[in-house]
Amino acid sequence: MYTDSPLIHDPYLPGRWQRNSRDGNAINSDVFDRTRNMLKYEKPMLQSIAQHSQKSLMLDPHVPLLARPGWLPDGPLPLSRVALAWEKPEASEEEMRAFFEPARQMTRAYWKPYGEAYDTYHELISHIERPATRLFFNGSSYRLLDILVRNSGVGATDADVILTFTAGRYFDALDTTDVLGYETAMLMVTATGGSGSPMNGPYRRWLGAPFDLHRRCAIPGVCTLTIRRGCPAARFILHERDPEKVALSQGVAHVTPAGEFQPRNLSIVADASDLNLWDSISREYAEEFLGVQHDQGQPLDEHDDQLTRDMRAALDDARRSGRLTLSYLGVGLDPLTWKPEILTTAVFDGDTFDAIFGDIVLENDEGRLIFADYNNARGIPFTEDDIRYWAHGRMLAAGEACLYLAWKYRQMLMIDS
Repeated sequence: MYTDSPLIHDPYLPGRWQRNSRDGNAINSDVFDRTRNMLKYEKPMLQSIAQHSQKSLMLDPHVPLLARPGWLPDGPLPLSRVALAWEKPEASEEEMRAFFEPARQMTRAYWKPYGEAYDTYHELISHIERPATRLFFNGSSYRLLDILVRNSGVGATDADVILTFTAGRYFDALDTTDVLGYETAMLMVTATGGSGSPMNGPYRRWLGAPFDLHRRCAIPGVCTLTIRRGCPAARFILHERDPEKVALSQGVAHVTPAGEFQPRNLSIVADASDLNLWDSISREYAEEFLGVQHDQGQPLDEHDDQLTRDMRAALDDARRSGRLTLSYLGVGLDPLTWKPEILTTAVFDGDTFDAIFGDIVLENDEGRLIFADYNNARGIPFTEDDIRYWAHGRMLAAGEACLYLAWKYRQMLMIDS
């Protein structure tokens, strides 16, 4: 049964934790610690194993995501050609939590060594690692249900891609989708020379096809590669996710901005009113580029609120005038966690980028931005050599996919360097 008893580290029991309660039961967390450390500090190795074992499900060997035909278009699409459909939940949140219980049951055996207090993956992370509650909470989210790709003969007024969503919660995604990464890492940590593949764990086998999004809560990431046009070459910025600040996808680089697809107010049930990719991207720009802090859906302070409004107005103006071009590059599943990833790129005219992000931060709530020159926050040159350097084991799979596709379609994106 769940307990709110605090956990304290016992210095006399290395690798163990002790529950601060009247029964004083000690909880062995050695496997959990080692598994989580592998996820934090050896993510590229885990990604490589996942990609190698599922090569047949990748449409392009250079795009390390699982995808169905049509999920990766033959060129960048204007973001306006991607329609978002809403499916109203037919069940309450309590009923949906019960619906995901069979998925949780499949992983519950992983927590038994730590006592009955730990029922789910998110509870174990919360009680042992103690991530900041401002960043780690059960926020309202958009759960992806279906991806429909239109035939090429459809008229110009119709969308090329339709993504269907319903309401979801962050912890449901953690417990039923992201836990796949933990399962694989745990099987590697506990391997005793057996021949079984770490990508063939019982929960992954139970889920079956990775493209079936209905047995688990699949909340997509919205990943945007930001490119600044310039001479002699365009530049891009990456984000290094700090293992000590974030609970997932730690210790690797990623495109920026990037984040879960969520509404502005994370404290209420998601609905169709905020189902907008551009809204999500612009909020992430405020957080990752300007350091604006969001706190569980609560109102921003007056300064940050005005900063966000001014930035959004400038971005909207740049987009209308063509000084900012937003493109959709496709969608795929992360091979390790089967998490959906929506791939986009934002290409800025140089002067426009400098005006909007003149006060760009070096660090934010989740890590630090990666520049070629930290003295003046110059981005990384958008060259084949730099892209090859970053897109080989140093990034999340979705980030690598964004970089490769942007380079492949650089002329169509008008960023040919």
